[in-house]
Amino acid sequence: MSKVRLHSPNFSRRTNGHRVGVSHGFSHPDHLPSALLTIAQSLIDQEHFNISVVTSHMACEVAAERALDAAYTAKQLESLREAVEALMNGHNLANDKHRKLYNALTGTELEKQPFWLRFKAASEKRNSVVHKGGHASKADAEAALNAGRELIKYLNQL
Repeated sequence: MSKVRLHSPNFSRRTNGHRVGVSHGFSHPDHLPSALLTIAQSLIDQEHFNISVVTSHMACEVAAERALDAAYTAKQLESLREAVEALMNGHNLANDKHRKLYNALTGTELEKQPFWLRFKAASEKRNSVVHKGGHASKADAEAALNAGRELIKYLNQL
């Protein structure tokens, strides 16, 4: 098994005008989902498909957490955030509880978005890799990356 290179040129390229990378840190915390997607692409390039699927999903969870935080603030419900978060396990919008909370806070129907089925499939692949020892192909990793990009783009629009 080859090593994952954390200091490859792909990890220090610019994304949206900001330098991202493990060795260089992130210029701003709002760029973390984008940086994680950049890392996921590099992992695909290095043929680390399982890790890429997981990294793409991490990017989605970070973006979801930030979108939920923004929704609490927009609804002036910051005081409920901590109590609700204590009842939740992570920020996976593929989870029905998390999706329903997101929909209620934002007034949207996430499951009706064109990318939804692709995101759900990517989440299921991530769960297979993480919890069942499953294996991802290059196509699986690319699908997870693209689904992550679509979800994050959608979350950033609201």
